[in-house]
Amino acid sequence: MAKPSNTLRSLLATGLLDRKELAWIGDTTEEFVLRWLDNEALPDERVARRFEQTLTILSRLDPYYSENEVRNWLLYPHPQLEGERAIDRLRIGDTWSVSKTIDRLDACGYL
Repeated sequence: MAKPSNTLRSLLATGLLDRKELAWIGDTTEEFVLRWLDNEALPDERVARRFEQTLTILSRLDPYYSENEVRNWLLYPHPQLEGERAIDRLRIGDTWSVSKTIDRLDACGYL
């Protein structure tokens, strides 16, 4: 597993998520995100894994959408996620349903 601070920096570097949204995904506060970024504390393994999975999801969306479209894909309700937002599914650790939605993109089944 990658160092959590590196994963968080990579997520921020995409420009798609800010510290507030990372705190939402990590079910914590922005202050803790800052502490994790500064290596003053470490998220638990479950949360660190969630950040890594979020980074993977973002990289899978990159070939299909512009940055703004990826951001919208994450933050707005999606019909293939039963009207829920992808970011909310990621927050509860449900990367499976988010990945399956992207699998359909890979198969040219839904744009």
